[in-house]
Amino acid sequence: MKRNGEKGEEIAVEFLKRRGHKIIEKNYSTRFGEVDIITRSPSGEICFIEVKSESTPMSGPFKLNRRKMEKIKTTALDFISKHKWARNLPVKFDFIWVNLEEARVIEYIEGGFE
Repeated sequence: MKRNGEKGEEIAVEFLKRRGHKIIEKNYSTRFGEVDIITRSPSGEICFIEVKSESTPMSGPFKLNRRKMEKIKTTALDFISKHKWARNLPVKFDFIWVNLEEARVIEYIEGGFE
């Protein structure tokens, strides 16, 4: 399963680069949780991105439970607290849904939650 996640993240990183994102960090991990990808968007926001990878056709809308969203938010706050340059920049939380069989991004949801 970890291997699928890594492949999905690689596909997502290439997708984001093509859209002008600067990759800051991958798999940022703390005692609070993990964020798959952190980028600086072309418009200057810091994006904390969760990647969902599936090897079979997608079976419904991409969902995150409240607990996972809280972990991502807490991890993002940790990142910002450790990087002074990030403190006054706008922040958003995005989702990328990757189909591994087709090796492509199926959906990119910007600002998925606050």
